[in-house]
Amino acid sequence: MAWAVILFFDENSEYRIRSLWDCLRIPGSDAVLYDGASRPHLSLAVLDSQDGTLEERVGGLAERTSPFTLTFTGLSAFPDSGVLYLTPLASGVLEAAYRDMMAALGPLTNRVWPLYLPGKWVPHTTVAMGLDERCVRKIRRAASRVFTPFTASCLSLGVVKFRPVVATGEYPLGGSGRENGETRE
Repeated sequence: MAWAVILFFDENSEYRIRSLWDCLRIPGSDAVLYDGASRPHLSLAVLDSQDGTLEERVGGLAERTSPFTLTFTGLSAFPDSGVLYLTPLASGVLEAAYRDMMAALGPLTNRVWPLYLPGKWVPHTTVAMGLDERCVRKIRRAASRVFTPFTASCLSLGVVKFRPVVATGEYPLGGSGRENGETRE
């Protein structure tokens, strides 16, 4: 089972991303455009395993991190991966949050997947995965008709284990709002 440390957005942005998922569904496609178990998010790290301290580390980081905004400017694809994603505008505050998260992981960094390590990590919010090239082209065309840039507020950090997706904690940025460890339904 793998674990992810993710940024969650405000409800309006989540709604907007879910609406995009719905708009881009292709009948008969095996593409994964997330289901009810997944919330729109931006992954900061994915780990093969953890030692039981991940939630505490993420909760502590959330208390020290102020809420911030990201502007999503377009839709892109990782080459030869079948993954389409929303692209956030480069942001010093997002880069700082990522660096702080990697530092907070401490000895757990040796469990981080290679594509999430410093120098390899590409900030993104996945829209679809498991696509063949025909679907990538079709969805990108459809997205160009419905997507407009928008700004999302990053309000909390979360920890999820996956496949299947199970949220194990959500921690409000700045330490305000929901209790640490309480997940939003």
